[in-house]
Amino acid sequence: MRALVLALSFALFGSACGGALANRFNVRIEGDRVAFDQHINFAFDSAEILDDSAELLDAIAAVLREHEEIATVRVDGHTDSTGDDDHNMELSERRAASVVAALRERGVEQQLASRGLGETAPLCTDESEACHARNRRVELVIVARNR
Repeated sequence: MRALVLALSFALFGSACGGALANRFNVRIEGDRVAFDQHINFAFDSAEILDDSAELLDAIAAVLREHEEIATVRVDGHTDSTGDDDHNMELSERRAASVVAALRERGVEQQLASRGLGETAPLCTDESEACHARNRRVELVIVARNR
């Protein structure tokens, strides 16, 4: 019976690359990035991470914990072009720092740094809501690997 429980736990929570949760959110290592398909969501004009991003952060943390070869990760925060440039820069810095704190709370031991880029590195420049939504993002960049 104990073996069955362990086997079910393994199947539900997985092993490699963060297991089922990481697979559900498609969290993966792609070159110098920790890639994922969903956005980490924040309260409007705030660095407060919304509850609907908790499982995504769990999955990202699981993948990082399993990749001990990764030494340093930088969390880059981005905003869209609406609002004041200085405010957007400060907001992106606070949001990146919030993600670092959330990953720490989830047991990530790699060196983590945060950087706010505000609206300086857009993915698109249309003045549409779809473009603004694409530009509001957090990216995780692998800065160093253990040798």
